[in-house]
Amino acid sequence: MELFGYYYNPSTDNHDVKSFNTPFKVICNSAETKDLIEEFVTVIDNKADEFAEKDSGWILLNFIHLEININKFNPLRASSFIELPPEIVRRQAVVNIRNNDDYCFAWSIVAALHPPTSVDFVTSSYPHYSTVLNTAGIDFPISLKDIKKFENQNNISINVYGLEKYYNKISNNEEYEVIGPLHFTNAKKIFMLIYY
Repeated sequence: MELFGYYYNPSTDNHDVKSFNTPFKVICNSAETKDLIEEFVTVIDNKADEFAEKDSGWILLNFIHLEININKFNPLRASSFIELPPEIVRRQAVVNIRNNDDYCFAWSIVAALHPPTSVDFVTSSYPHYSTVLNTAGIDFPISLKDIKKFENQNNISINVYGLEKYYNKISNNEEYEVIGPLHFTNAKKIFMLIYY
């Protein structure tokens, strides 16, 4: 959000348009919108106060307009290993392969299809994805639009969910919640869930 106002400085007899903006935020469900707007209003109010203190003499005559900039967000940009939050790891329901390439998605599929031969969650404990999966014509890190093609080429069904960090005002802590599905399969084959 960016709020534009028309200002006047009587000491210099200048008029000017000033604006104050907020950082971009990701909104994944409509329930977050009200809290986000309240947060944005607070940010803009604080920036306007800082401006008035820093450049004393400017007086707000009126607000001109408020711009809300909306951008498309593609949340699936996973590539290499990312450390998961401890509360997710403790649940022992997530496979998080320690890879150092752009094939995190492929390694996760292999780990779901094959039991590890030694240490869990390291690539050397599983067959190489290229010997198990057909990845022809698919760029990695994989995008959501390519998952259907991946499903068809490998005769499996995949649902993709996201993991989002948020601030819980009640517990006064950062917490995580599952969002999605980001991709929901139409096929009914070998089935797996992938979290990103």
